[in-house]
Amino acid sequence: RRGEIAVGPYRPVPGGVDRSLMRLILALHDIGKPSAARGKGVRFQHEYNRRIVTEYMGKWGYSEREISIAASLVGSDPIGGSLKEGGRAPGAEERFAQEVRDGAKEAGIPVADYFELLKVYYMSDAGAYTLTGAGGDGFLDHLFVFKPSEKRMEFSPRTAADVERLRRLVLASN
Repeated sequence: RRGEIAVGPYRPVPGGVDRSLMRLILALHDIGKPSAARGKGVRFQHEYNRRIVTEYMGKWGYSEREISIAASLVGSDPIGGSLKEGGRAPGAEERFAQEVRDGAKEAGIPVADYFELLKVYYMSDAGAYTLTGAGGDGFLDHLFVFKPSEKRMEFSPRTAADVERLRRLVLASN
């Protein structure tokens, strides 16, 4: 349901990604978090996510392209990282922009399309931590504007501006 609100029930998923593949990716996106917590720590969850998703999607018969798309999405969080760290740490914005470019290359999707795919992925994930989106505790409510009658969500004005700044940086260096 989260993905349907972020993508919209009738719009295509960005990057030409199949809707059922996107649902699977969203279902598996935190699969490595418990292992990371028991191992190196939760901050390494993306590394664990990538390894587990790659292994199991291969066993389940997904194509290399599908596995690459999934691994690129679950293997990092450049939008979330940028919104958390943004301009506060030296070089952080460029580092996150490079993560987007690297993810696009890994997924085999043009950078602009991949950025749009990342936005859907991020909104679907972070929307779960809102009171409106999925009954979470509300600590990320400030990031979004929900439009239940339209079955849509979008970034709040401030978040949209921050995400747009990252998009411009990503595309300017591409």
